[in-house]
Amino acid sequence: MDWIISAPLVLSVFSATLCFNIEPVAWRALRSSAAGFGYRVVQRQSDLLVSAPLEQYSQNERGRIYRCTTSSQTCQDIQFEAPGFAVNMSLGLTMKSDQRAQNTVVCGPTIAKDCKSITMYNGVCFQLDRYNRLGPPVPSSIQDEIAAKVEGTPGYMYDLYDLV
Repeated sequence: MDWIISAPLVLSVFSATLCFNIEPVAWRALRSSAAGFGYRVVQRQSDLLVSAPLEQYSQNERGRIYRCTTSSQTCQDIQFEAPGFAVNMSLGLTMKSDQRAQNTVVCGPTIAKDCKSITMYNGVCFQLDRYNRLGPPVPSSIQDEIAAKVEGTPGYMYDLYDLV
């Protein structure tokens, strides 16, 4: 009778040990002196996209996206020309990837607009394809953003899945 009670106990211990996993590959660290490097990380099929939204690289431009490879542990910034209205947008505060389409949406939500008594913040998003080419900005201008808010839509807060 004792074996009936002890058998399930022994089998449950074996079951627990079979589920235990030790990672055989050493951890890898990516480093950069860019301000905010690693704020968001998106894994793609062959590389990683890492954001540095606080990186101020010119007077009116803030935020960079880096393409990193884990094999060589190197990162290169993805060059692109920001639209004129996207002043200090903090590119990379938001990133979302679609693994099936292999596209990523990269957003910068901190474009300041001074109004009479308050400062409002708009944003802009870009679609980044698997070849690291950035698509046109969404919205395409601040006027589109204002029109969207007047119509009652939530402005820059587009559904990221619709963009990807």
